[in-house]
Amino acid sequence: MSSVSQLRSELNDPAVFGATAKRLYLYSTADQMVRWEDVESHLAEAKPQLGCCPEGVAFPDSPHCAIVRDHADRYWYTIDRFWAGREVSTSAAMTSGQLGGGLNDRLRSRI
Repeated sequence: MSSVSQLRSELNDPAVFGATAKRLYLYSTADQMVRWEDVESHLAEAKPQLGCCPEGVAFPDSPHCAIVRDHADRYWYTIDRFWAGREVSTSAAMTSGQLGGGLNDRLRSRI
Protein backbone atom coordinates (compact mmCIF):
# COMPACT_ATOMS: atom_id res chain seq x y z
CA MET A 1 0.00 0.00 0.00
CA SER A 2 1.56 3.26 -1.08
CA SER A 3 -0.86 5.96 0.03
CA VAL A 4 -3.75 6.90 2.27
CA SER A 5 -6.02 7.14 -0.77
CA GLN A 6 -5.08 3.58 -1.76
CA LEU A 7 -5.82 2.38 1.79
CA ARG A 8 -9.20 4.14 1.74
CA SER A 9 -10.01 2.44 -1.53
CA GLU A 10 -8.91 -1.01 -0.37
CA LEU A 11 -10.90 -0.78 2.87
CA ASN A 12 -14.06 -0.23 0.81
CA ASP A 13 -13.26 -3.00 -1.67
CA PRO A 14 -15.74 -5.87 -1.20
CA ALA A 15 -12.96 -8.33 -2.09
CA VAL A 16 -11.02 -7.34 1.05
CA PHE A 17 -13.58 -7.84 3.85
CA GLY A 18 -16.62 -8.89 1.86
CA ALA A 19 -19.70 -6.81 1.20
CA THR A 20 -21.64 -8.07 4.21
CA ALA A 21 -19.07 -7.54 6.97
CA LYS A 22 -20.41 -5.35 9.75
CA ARG A 23 -18.54 -2.06 10.01
CA LEU A 24 -18.44 0.42 12.87
CA TYR A 25 -16.51 3.68 12.80
CA LEU A 26 -15.61 5.07 16.24
CA TYR A 27 -13.84 8.39 15.87
CA SER A 28 -13.18 11.69 17.59
CA THR A 29 -13.89 15.16 16.31
CA ALA A 30 -10.79 16.27 18.25
CA ASP A 31 -8.39 13.81 16.59
CA GLN A 32 -5.64 15.83 14.94
CA MET A 33 -4.08 12.87 13.08
CA VAL A 34 -7.22 11.50 11.42
CA ARG A 35 -9.75 14.21 10.68
CA TRP A 36 -13.37 13.42 11.48
CA GLU A 37 -14.38 14.74 8.05
CA ASP A 38 -12.19 12.06 6.44
CA VAL A 39 -13.75 9.34 8.59
CA GLU A 40 -17.27 10.47 7.74
CA SER A 41 -16.49 10.72 4.02
CA HIS A 42 -15.04 7.18 4.07
CA LEU A 43 -18.14 5.97 5.85
CA ALA A 44 -20.34 7.69 3.26
CA GLU A 45 -18.32 6.14 0.42
CA ALA A 46 -18.67 2.68 1.95
CA LYS A 47 -22.46 2.68 1.82
CA PRO A 48 -22.88 2.63 -1.96
CA GLN A 49 -19.67 0.69 -2.66
CA LEU A 50 -20.48 -2.15 -0.27
CA GLY A 51 -24.25 -2.01 -0.36
CA CYS A 52 -24.41 -2.24 3.41
CA CYS A 53 -25.02 0.19 6.19
CA PRO A 54 -21.81 0.95 8.07
CA GLU A 55 -22.39 2.86 11.29
CA GLY A 56 -20.40 5.62 12.92
CA VAL A 57 -20.26 7.24 16.34
CA ALA A 58 -18.36 10.46 16.94
CA PHE A 59 -16.79 11.25 20.30
CA PRO A 60 -16.25 14.96 20.96
CA ASP A 61 -12.96 15.46 22.74
CA SER A 62 -10.47 12.61 22.56
CA PRO A 63 -7.06 12.84 20.93
CA HIS A 64 -5.92 10.15 18.48
CA CYS A 65 -6.49 6.58 19.79
CA ALA A 66 -7.74 7.82 23.17
CA ILE A 67 -11.48 7.26 22.90
CA VAL A 68 -11.38 4.08 24.99
CA ARG A 69 -9.35 5.89 27.65
CA ASP A 70 -11.54 8.99 27.75
CA HIS A 71 -14.94 7.38 27.21
CA ALA A 72 -14.51 3.73 28.21
CA ASP A 73 -18.11 3.14 29.26
CA ARG A 74 -19.66 4.64 26.14
CA TYR A 75 -17.01 3.03 23.90
CA TRP A 76 -17.68 -0.52 25.17
CA TYR A 77 -21.44 0.08 25.40
CA THR A 78 -21.43 1.07 21.71
CA ILE A 79 -19.39 -1.98 20.68
CA ASP A 80 -21.66 -4.28 22.70
CA ARG A 81 -24.77 -2.84 21.01
CA PHE A 82 -23.15 -3.09 17.58
CA TRP A 83 -22.19 -6.76 17.97
CA ALA A 84 -25.66 -7.53 19.32
CA GLY A 85 -27.20 -6.00 16.19
CA ARG A 86 -28.78 -3.06 18.01
CA GLU A 87 -28.75 0.60 17.00
CA VAL A 88 -25.52 2.43 17.83
CA SER A 89 -26.17 5.87 16.35
CA THR A 90 -24.98 8.86 18.33
CA SER A 91 -28.52 9.51 19.52
CA ALA A 92 -28.87 5.92 20.78
CA ALA A 93 -25.46 5.77 22.45
CA MET A 94 -25.57 6.61 26.13
CA THR A 95 -23.29 9.22 27.60
CA SER A 96 -20.80 8.23 30.27
CA GLY A 97 -22.96 9.97 32.89
CA GLN A 98 -25.97 7.85 31.95
CA LEU A 99 -23.89 4.71 32.37
CA GLY A 100 -23.01 5.54 35.95
CA GLY A 101 -19.29 5.88 35.41
CA GLY A 102 -18.55 2.21 36.21
CA LEU A 103 -15.53 1.32 34.12
CA ASN A 104 -14.11 4.85 34.02
CA ASP A 105 -14.24 5.00 37.82
CA ARG A 106 -12.46 1.64 38.09
CA LEU A 107 -9.78 2.76 35.65
CA ARG A 108 -9.21 6.04 37.50
CA SER A 109 -8.91 4.19 40.80
CA ARG A 110 -5.92 2.24 39.36
CA ILE A 111 -4.06 5.29 38.08
